[in-house]
Amino acid sequence: MIIDDKFTIDKNGTLTFAEMREIEKKDGTKEMGMYKENYYYPNTVTALKKYLDLQLLEATDVKYCVQLIEETYAKIEALVK
Repeated sequence: MIIDDKFTIDKNGTLTFAEMREIEKKDGTKEMGMYKENYYYPNTVTALKKYLDLQLLEATDVKYCVQLIEETYAKIEALVK
């Protein structure tokens, strides 16, 4: 299931981050390519907790942290409707 424009999660608990990035090739040239990073967890609930943790990394103060939590909860609630 798609959580947002960069994260997906599957029923096995794999949280995947994917975005287009500039990638440097071995010969030194650069090109756009898909960057992916997988996080493996025993179940979906644990993967969603990791997603919340990742969303909170950019929080600079408590007020912003609460805002990010509420936005993330809204995304998760939209997934189950």
